[in-house]
Amino acid sequence: MKNSDTNSQLTPAAVDVETRPDGTMWLTCPYPPKPAAQSMLAILHERVIAFPDRVLLAERNGGQWCGLSYAQAWVNVVRAAKALVDEGSGPDAGVAILCPKSFQHFQMAFGAQLAGIPVSPISTPYALLSKDHAKLKHAIGLLRPKVLLVEHFGTYAQALANLDASGLLDGVTVLDYASFESWLAPEPSDAWVKAAISNIGHDTIARYMFTSGSTGMPKAVIYTQGMMVKNIAGFEGLNRATPAAIDQGPRVLEWMPWSHTSAGVTRLNGMISNGGTIFFDTGRPVSGEFEETLRNIREVNPTRLQGAPVGLAMLADALEQDDNLNVQIFGRLSGLGFGAASMTETLYQRLQALSVKATGSRIRMSSGLGSTEVLGATQVYWPMDHPDNIGLPLPGITLKLVPNRGRLELRVKGGTVTPGYYRDPQKTAENVDEEGFFKMGDAVRFVDPANPEKGLAFDGRIAEQFKLDTGTWVSAGTLRDQVLSATSPYLRDVIVCGLNQAFIGILAWPNIEACTALLNLGSATSLEKRARAIVHSPQLQELLKERLNKHNKNNRGSSTRIERFLLMAVPPSLANGEVTEKGYVNQRVTQEHRSTLVSMLFSQSPPEQDANVEHSQVLWL
Repeated sequence: MKNSDTNSQLTPAAVDVETRPDGTMWLTCPYPPKPAAQSMLAILHERVIAFPDRVLLAERNGGQWCGLSYAQAWVNVVRAAKALVDEGSGPDAGVAILCPKSFQHFQMAFGAQLAGIPVSPISTPYALLSKDHAKLKHAIGLLRPKVLLVEHFGTYAQALANLDASGLLDGVTVLDYASFESWLAPEPSDAWVKAAISNIGHDTIARYMFTSGSTGMPKAVIYTQGMMVKNIAGFEGLNRATPAAIDQGPRVLEWMPWSHTSAGVTRLNGMISNGGTIFFDTGRPVSGEFEETLRNIREVNPTRLQGAPVGLAMLADALEQDDNLNVQIFGRLSGLGFGAASMTETLYQRLQALSVKATGSRIRMSSGLGSTEVLGATQVYWPMDHPDNIGLPLPGITLKLVPNRGRLELRVKGGTVTPGYYRDPQKTAENVDEEGFFKMGDAVRFVDPANPEKGLAFDGRIAEQFKLDTGTWVSAGTLRDQVLSATSPYLRDVIVCGLNQAFIGILAWPNIEACTALLNLGSATSLEKRARAIVHSPQLQELLKERLNKHNKNNRGSSTRIERFLLMAVPPSLANGEVTEKGYVNQRVTQEHRSTLVSMLFSQSPPEQDANVEHSQVLWL
């Protein structure tokens, strides 16, 4: 048995490089993009006509999967569009959506776009996990929507009351799922729909997508229809798959919220373009909730999986214990995609070994680089042989690599780049250079400087750099990847600390599954008890010391040498922002919330061996 995708369908890697006198390099793709469609609504309408009965979206209802076909979805899309027009909504009075992925979410979002009205999905933790609702109030105050959709009035009662008390719901029609159906207008005429589609062009504002707000209040990024269809056109310029591929329709299991660009725009639009089906995953890549994801994977049998490395590591843990599931999954998969964080070499090889064991062949794996402001900048579109690779520029994209403190800062120009931040011209100007390139804030390096066509590797966030008290710069993102590789598979994630300190210290979360097997703890014990036992295990401590000392022998400089590490039993929290909805850990926020542990790392004398702050253990190397 072999994976359904073959390398013969892949486009060879290629890049044109121009080096300027000032040392900057411009990188472009020699392959042209395909002609871009008029709008996402035009694409959706074409798929509705081609595949009316194919399931577009599927969700659990009473334990059973329930599907919404392309034709069924379209009926309420056009009814929502007409209702919004009748409501008085328009370009300056858009739609805010404060709810999870759902049939209603999709219909409202695409209904707004059909009517030429901007739609803004807002992260639900702003309402459900916040006490002051500061980010939610900021978002609603910035957007000034005409219509707000929530899941259930009862669930969002506190948040809505807070918004109302602040005067932010004055003149706003608030709907929940129960009232949504009755609010919809009667289905408009074909002529009305045809005119609506024809009125949407590349310059039509489609969405305002919010940044994470990890360093302040979230910013609303302007998305045009042109950005979205040009992103699809860029990927299509690399596609060598047979025309029959769309007739089969890919199947994906989506766990990320639609308030994030990768899930709510890139993958959603891509699945529509390919006539695919999206199954809503109610699990998440965190301990205690990933079991639901595994259940869904078994039942959905997706053709492609996409996720953060932390989730793929949990998947590898499960598949190594279940040969039948391994054969089922890899026998169906055409590819594995990852993003949000770097993947270690160890995890990459584990996944490839699982694929070979199940099918006799390696799985196609891919990664790329984008952001809320840039839908797509790079992609690995050839056979990946190393997880560091983030690819080369997509068709229609120009990359500018600017020397910055010994690294190459990445800037991007092209049709997938936002025209700016909504109602914030100052921030827009700050993030665009004099030649019109958007400043990504990322650093990259060539996988092989002598052969640029082998791709680029992520080299950390520029903002994640910090200085030791000696003035030495530390690249936290790069060092994080090195530490995880050195300690794999026994650490799940780490926080690199040391700002204005004499040395580098590490906050580390153990990989509960791998450490349970190592220490023979038994899976019947609760996660909390196992985590505490793991943190205080002398066997694990000595193993990690050995691994990190080996790292230090090969990295003697102060910018890469680890002096101390601290094991934590308490997992990162979504509620306080330590872990994002995308599944990656926010380094800055975690250090702020765990300042006591950071202080322990840099204390003048070793703490007692039984030090037990938040069930943590600090160790000196």
